[in-house]
Amino acid sequence: TAGIARDITSRKEIGERLYETEALLAVVVENVPDAIFMKDLEGRYLMANLAALRVLSPGEPTPNKVIGKTDADLLPQKTAEAFTLADKFLFESGKPVKRFEEDATPDGTRTWEAVKVPYLDEQGKMRGLIGVSRDVTERKRAEEEVRSIKDQLQAILDHSPAIIYVKDRKGHHLLANRQFEAQLSLTHEQ
Repeated sequence: TAGIARDITSRKEIGERLYETEALLAVVVENVPDAIFMKDLEGRYLMANLAALRVLSPGEPTPNKVIGKTDADLLPQKTAEAFTLADKFLFESGKPVKRFEEDATPDGTRTWEAVKVPYLDEQGKMRGLIGVSRDVTERKRAEEEVRSIKDQLQAILDHSPAIIYVKDRKGHHLLANRQFEAQLSLTHEQ
């Protein structure tokens, strides 16, 4: 009898490293608080991590409720149309998209910072998109609150008859009321 023997040690080691890398990636994707997802060129979800499932199917965040469906199947019409329009831009331009997206939920409107990039095959042909969305609702609310408080403070200062201004340690004006600006013939922007 004749036989052929082949050393497959290196192939086996490569397979083990690939498995370890895929397992590590799966742990990261499933444990980050950001929604991570993939869609095909028709906008159907190919993959969604648990955070994305909770957004897309809040009552029952399981893959079978999301995979194969589109935004139109899962989200309110206005939200779905906005998301689909951003996806269409990416598919037509081939360029990454970074934007803020809003989603109406039973708890109110949520604001998402979404980054979507082309999903390409080995030959560089577009197969869909990969997206990461971070809930920035609280950050946006805090920014709006700071802006509102700043506007209120400016209104109070502007209605004071006194000349009021604030400088930093380097002598740069941080804040001034209208009386100060009038005294120096400045505009608020200067």
